[in-house]
Amino acid sequence: MKIGVLTYHIDNSPGATLQCYGTCRAMKELGYEVYIIDLQHRPANKRSQWVLNLLKPFYAVRDYRQERFRRNFYPKMTNHYDNFEELQANPPQLDAYCIGSDQVWNPKIAGHSQMAYFLNFGDDKIKRFSYASSMGLKKWPIDDESKNLRINELLRSYIGIGVREQTLADELKRKFALDATVVCDPALLHPDYYEIIGEVKPLNEVACYVLQKFPEQLETMHVVGDLLNAPLRMIMSFMPMRGYKYTYNLDLVSWMNYLVGSKFIITDSFHGTVISIIYHKPFVVLYKENGKSSRITDLLKKVGLEDRIFFDMNDFKKNNNWKNDINWEEVDKKLSSYREKSWNYLKSTISKI
Repeated sequence: MKIGVLTYHIDNSPGATLQCYGTCRAMKELGYEVYIIDLQHRPANKRSQWVLNLLKPFYAVRDYRQERFRRNFYPKMTNHYDNFEELQANPPQLDAYCIGSDQVWNPKIAGHSQMAYFLNFGDDKIKRFSYASSMGLKKWPIDDESKNLRINELLRSYIGIGVREQTLADELKRKFALDATVVCDPALLHPDYYEIIGEVKPLNEVACYVLQKFPEQLETMHVVGDLLNAPLRMIMSFMPMRGYKYTYNLDLVSWMNYLVGSKFIITDSFHGTVISIIYHKPFVVLYKENGKSSRITDLLKKVGLEDRIFFDMNDFKKNNNWKNDINWEEVDKKLSSYREKSWNYLKSTISKI
């Protein structure tokens, strides 16, 4: 049986790469022939694309390593599609289409290919389902009701709707009266990634993998460094920052090595949180609320680590809970149950093809 997975597979973000690999690895482990639907993903506006083109020389080493990873670890690709129109005109002939994880239902990220990520292409007889799809927002983001009518029609044709956050499940119920199954991010389906990173060298460093980099957040990180008497390393910073070890923009493998090898992780990233949980790394999430925190808070609730996220930096400084050791045995029990439910959803859905 041939299954095509559509997600942000060529995004050089380590988290996006890991979730794509995790989805494909899971389906291959279940014995299916997996293809990545090779739709070019571009930013939603031309200015962002122009900036990316300008920065290409800076990212050359990372991009080379990312491409090498895709060659070595990704499954087969379908024909390449430069845009949604090409995909609609000549869709891959497979037994099923799966819309994968990450923020595939966030229109600001999906851009001009928005409807492709609802699997609006191919013969109606081809089975469709989602695994851990996300919008990364608290409210349904699409206001165009003509699109919503088509989305409703498409989702009702799915043999399974698996979403990554309870927040999205609630919104699908409210907006379309649809029931969805909450499943874990595909990166969490697997207990480790030894085949990618092997044995990791321990580092006496605090890994700071933050995307927002607001001043209060940066100031607060030094509280952790001082407590642990360990230097701070800024992961994925464009330029060096005073007070932090500098790390060149990283490919997936290097990114995982720094996080897994670290003494402690500070993050505001969903997949930074995922790595912390899988590899039992002491961590804290320092987040400035922007309406996109639900994907992290929902995950932390699932594994009983809600006390690891802080939206107020002063509250973090006064709080001692984050200094306590995490009961990883309890976390693993909850994660194991969550993981088992997710595997069962995947198996039962694919059995309907």
